Amino acid sequence: IPYYDTATKRVRRYFPDFLIKVKTKDGKLKTHLIEVKPTKDLRPPVGGKGKKKSTVLYEMKTYQKNRDKFASARKWGDARNIIFDIWTEKNLRQKG
Repeated sequence: IPYYDTATKRVRRYFPDFLIKVKTKDGKLKTHLIEVKPTKDLRPPVGGKGKKKSTVLYEMKTYQKNRDKFASARKWGDARNIIFDIWTEKNLRQKG
């Protein structure tokens, strides 16, 4: 999926983790594009005492890059009737 990287001002390519098709109870087929990320990567970074400035800067760049990717993936999916989802450890946790 092409996306505009606002940090580098370049168009890049994004490759989500999974494309799955799910049959609903009414027999319809829904397609989902899935990205798997830890919950901490979905929150804006926070600076604090003892945290290196370079670490915060890296986290800010990564956070913005992910926002750029996800916005493009949603737009791309909407145009193709594909649902874009972000799964975290909460989605992947097994029950039982």
